[in-house]
Amino acid sequence: GLTVAGGRATSNSFLLDGTNIMDTQNRIPRSAAGVQLGSDAVLQVRVLSSNYGAEYGRGSGGVLNSVSRSGTPEFHGTFFEFFRNSKLDARNFFDPGPEPTPFKRNQFGFTLTGPVRKDKTFFMGSFEGMRDRLTKTEIDFFPDEPARQGMITDASGEVFQTVPVNPRVVPYLELYPLPNSVRRGGGIGENAATRFLPTDENFFTIRLDHQISEQDSLFARYTFDDATSRSLQSSALFTTEKKSRQQYLTLVGTHIFDPSLLSAFRFAYTRPTEDVDSLSSIEVPGSLFFVSGAPQFGQIEIPGASTFGPLATTPEVNIMNTFQYAGDVVAQRGAHSLKLGVEVHRYRWDVFNGSRKGAVWSFNSLESFLRGGPEGTNLEVALPGSDNRRAFRQTLAAFYAQDSYTPAPSFQMDFGLRYEFATII
Repeated sequence: GLTVAGGRATSNSFLLDGTNIMDTQNRIPRSAAGVQLGSDAVLQVRVLSSNYGAEYGRGSGGVLNSVSRSGTPEFHGTFFEFFRNSKLDARNFFDPGPEPTPFKRNQFGFTLTGPVRKDKTFFMGSFEGMRDRLTKTEIDFFPDEPARQGMITDASGEVFQTVPVNPRVVPYLELYPLPNSVRRGGGIGENAATRFLPTDENFFTIRLDHQISEQDSLFARYTFDDATSRSLQSSALFTTEKKSRQQYLTLVGTHIFDPSLLSAFRFAYTRPTEDVDSLSSIEVPGSLFFVSGAPQFGQIEIPGASTFGPLATTPEVNIMNTFQYAGDVVAQRGAHSLKLGVEVHRYRWDVFNGSRKGAVWSFNSLESFLRGGPEGTNLEVALPGSDNRRAFRQTLAAFYAQDSYTPAPSFQMDFGLRYEFATII
């Protein structure tokens, strides 16, 4: 959530060689691993906070434009690896053993630049990979053994309430592991469990620069990023597996009419995708599903206990395709620097989520759950047969003109006008 000049995180514009690379939900472009690799392939990052020119738009926050490295007339290369493990980590208070849980992270990669055709064509290639192997201890709160017999105890183990257990609740109680740690009271105990949470990511980019003539040049860049990660949900029994794939393609051409007049055009295509699903460490029979034919088991919510069941919004798929064009003309006339341009974006979002397909069943107490929910229950469920797929289409167009007037070396005035509109989704 990067805030620039008080704006929202979704108000910023992230650019790569002038191409907008916001993700499927108009957020910072990051992978399923939660990062953006490939810093070695970037020459510089320009951060424009508030008073930027009319050539930038689409968002009301900051503009961050990363410029990729170009090829070189001679061969150059770099290689790196960063390694971190748990040897110097402190033990987590809740870890079951005397040592910290295992952890290893490798980040490695290389960058290579050089000529393809002498004094004409040059290339830049960069690769970065990450392998993260994290094991984490999670504390959950489950009904203890006496509660499964209808006896609710306090923290000392003394029974203070007896509840008849509904036979229809017994199969669901058997899905909960028995607590293996401290008794919390109220029929709830702590359960400590370790979960393996791996993360993998591969990033590469390649750029070709070609000098057509003394007046004309162009470059093309393709960037690919593929990542998979796992994270804990509200219970260690269920984990979230997130997969992402980001692809960016940019073609930029420039023409120099004379030293004081030049033009440039840019074609770009981006395709960020995200796939989110839930993984279960236990098997829930289909006969216990709240909704027959649902893509996954629902959730059970009991006050004081950990939510049981996979994330209610999974499975989830977000696919976005964008097609972008921009053309600019820059002219220097004495103390005036004039810029004119046009920009057109076409967006295609295809999204799906399984929100409440399996239902979320809430109880107002452990007693109510054991009784089978005679009162104080709440059910949230998507109507059977309902369709959560959406196909959004939108076009954004912009025109701008700007004059930067520099009457003295230490004084500059900018005058700009930008008109921008987006079609109804």
